[in-house]
Amino acid sequence: VLQALPKKPKNNILAILIGPEGDFTDAEYRLAHQADCLPVSLGDTVLKVETAALCTVSCVRQYYS
Repeated sequence: VLQALPKKPKNNILAILIGPEGDFTDAEYRLAHQADCLPVSLGDTVLKVETAALCTVSCVRQYYS
């Protein structure tokens, strides 16, 4: 996750999309791609959405501290 973060997000805004159980739909992937979203994986381990969110926010806070 840390390697994927830009030095400074556009307009100081960073959006994080965490996939639901069963993953995003193909249409959702297309919309994210059109919006220039960067796909990032937290690894092979499947996490609950609450855990994935906490892990991701922790990584972002560490990077921008």
